Amino acid sequence: MSSTSEVRLGVVVSGWPRVSETFALNELLALRRAGMLAAVFATKPGDPSLRQPGWDEIDPLVEVLPGGDVDAQAAVVAERLAGAGVAGVHGYFAHQPAAVAAAAAARLGVPYGFSAHALDVRKVPPAELAERAAGAAVVVSCNRETAASIEAAGTTPRLVAHGVDLDRFSPAPPPGGPVTSLLAVGRLVEKKGFDVLVEALALVDRPCRLRLVGDGPERPRLEAAVARLGLGDRVDLLGRRTHADLPALYAAADVVVVPSVVDANADRDGLPNVVLEAM
Repeated sequence: MSSTSEVRLGVVVSGWPRVSETFALNELLALRRAGMLAAVFATKPGDPSLRQPGWDEIDPLVEVLPGGDVDAQAAVVAERLAGAGVAGVHGYFAHQPAAVAAAAAARLGVPYGFSAHALDVRKVPPAELAERAAGAAVVVSCNRETAASIEAAGTTPRLVAHGVDLDRFSPAPPPGGPVTSLLAVGRLVEKKGFDVLVEALALVDRPCRLRLVGDGPERPRLEAAVARLGLGDRVDLLGRRTHADLPALYAAADVVVVPSVVDANADRDGLPNVVLEAM
């Protein structure tokens, strides 16, 4: 059997880069630093306007695939990896990245695996998910709820929880001032439940202030709710921030709030990284 340092993988991700997918970036960085990352392929462009620390280390290895179906993208991946001596191809997410990884691996004659997180599992029809999981050398899940979905499809996944960089996110004493400082972090989408948080804040009868980090389609509705409830002096919508800024924001908070809900499309969080970072 090859040693870890001799094993090299091709990895297929979804959009690259994405400021919210720090868990994917961290795992790619770990693979690269272990000498195991041959190349990264993205099934679609992401948003490079805000870059997480470490992004520049991985970016030279990334190729954004031309638009097209799974077979067309897999053909490009297989062509790029031919002769690179990869031991396998891994798809980061159960939907198109996993499908492209599986098809590319078949062309190369190597195994494939994939990681499942939350919404990506629900994007795949159950029969297709069962077939994809059954053919994989490994299926990784980061939380028990998604693991249960994979088990229901007939395959036992490996549960590997996301980690946190403890050099970056280190404990700090709470500020403990006269005004309770609240922090919420996440994309401004329905499933994050930030509308519920704003409504709840209007009921709080003690001095407090909320900093809300993130951006997304729910921002206008949240701004309207803040104005309607007269919370302009208690809520700061800070927009997106990277891990260069977030540790200081966590340290300045007395309480981190994660008010996730099930949205109208039955989408919901698995285990938000915000919880781990706050802990």
